[in-house]
Amino acid sequence: MKIVGFGDSFIQGIEANNPSYKNTYQGVLAKHFGIHPEFRGIPGSSPWDAFFDFLYYVRKEVPDVVIMAWSEASRLYQFKSTEENLELSAMGSNQFMEEVIRNVQNYIKFLTSTEKQNYELRALMTMFDEMVSEFPDTKFINLPCFAWFDQQSTVNWTNYTYVNPDQIKYHYRFKKSAEIRPCLLYLSKQDGWPQFNDMSKERRICHLTDKMHTILGNKIIHAITNYEPGLLIDIGLGEIR
Repeated sequence: MKIVGFGDSFIQGIEANNPSYKNTYQGVLAKHFGIHPEFRGIPGSSPWDAFFDFLYYVRKEVPDVVIMAWSEASRLYQFKSTEENLELSAMGSNQFMEEVIRNVQNYIKFLTSTEKQNYELRALMTMFDEMVSEFPDTKFINLPCFAWFDQQSTVNWTNYTYVNPDQIKYHYRFKKSAEIRPCLLYLSKQDGWPQFNDMSKERRICHLTDKMHTILGNKIIHAITNYEPGLLIDIGLGEIR
C-alpha cells in the first residue's frame, strides 16, 4: 500500500530512523500497515501548494491512499517543487528573504480580503472533491487544518481552546471523499499548546502531542479500512480530553 500526504507542517514528514517517528501519526500508520508513508508537507505552505504537489506527484505514480491536510486560506500561493521549497526555506535568514517576508506581511495587512480567501479555499476544495472521481482506485482522506476564519467569528486561531468542535465552521464538507474532524489546530490547542501562544516554544512534530498523534493515526486507519465517499469521522471530546 502506498500512502502519500500533502499539505503544510501538520503533515510534514519525519524519517523512520528518528526516535520520535513511532509516536507520530505517520508512525502509527506505518506500524499498522507495515509500510513507510510519504508525508510531503511543507511548513507555511498554502492549500494551493498541496494541490499542485498532488498533481505533480500523480503524474508519476498514483498512490493507494492520499491524505490532504488543508492549510490556512490566507497563506499566499507560491508553488514550487518540494526540493525548491526546502531550498527557499533554508535561505530564510538572508537579507533578500527578510525583505520578501516584510513585503508579504504588508500585502496581507493592506491588500488581502479574508472573505475572498475563504471562498477561494472552498472553491478549491469543491474542485478537488470532484477530481477524486478521476482516481477510482485511490482513497482520499481530508484533514482540515484550520476553521473558516474571519475577525467576527466565534472561532479563530487564538481561541480554539475555548470552544466545542460543533462551533467550528468549515470551508467545505467533502462528499466524494472522506474527512476527519475537528480541524488539526483544534487538536493542537487542546493538548500541549505553548504557554501564552509563544510559538517560538513550539517543539511538537506536526504541532501535536503523542496523544493526539495516536488518536489521529487511529482515525485515519479507520477511514482507510472503512472508506466510502462522503465518510465523515468525528473525533469525540472524550477522546481528545
